[in-house]
Amino acid sequence: MWTRHITIKINQEGEIITTIPAILPTSRAESFLRANSDKIIRKLAKLSTCNKATLPTDPTELEKLRKQAKTQLTTELHQLATQHHLTVNKVTIKNNKTNWGSCSTKGNINLNIRLMLLPPHLRQYIMLHELAHLKHLNHSPEFHTYLNTLCNGHEKALSQELRTWKIC
Repeated sequence: MWTRHITIKINQEGEIITTIPAILPTSRAESFLRANSDKIIRKLAKLSTCNKATLPTDPTELEKLRKQAKTQLTTELHQLATQHHLTVNKVTIKNNKTNWGSCSTKGNINLNIRLMLLPPHLRQYIMLHELAHLKHLNHSPEFHTYLNTLCNGHEKALSQELRTWKIC
């Protein structure tokens, strides 16, 4: 792969992946890595302290979790919607690799099966986040004000806590 810049990426397993332009001397690349070693160490430390929402590998256990998620997450989402006088069109449970949930312009909400692996208060926060998109289909200041209202003033703390979780 040809690249113009040195890049450093750290994947979920903690592997450091570096791309270096072919024309760059090795000594220059080594200097770059040394200069960024503190950032790399901080990132690795953060990865080692994060919680991972990893699905079971056994197909029977995974199917059991999928069925439980369909029932439980759909019920919880509709209860929250009713409590906050919001209307959800359709709920779908997915196995997303990059997000916890999403909301469409039609009022359809997708939820990640991995929500079942989160503590209940974080699961509820994500559902409230998606429900807030029914009013504000963006991440504007108005959206966050509304979400904070739905979260009884705890939106920032919940958001921060959620950042300690990774989808794996």
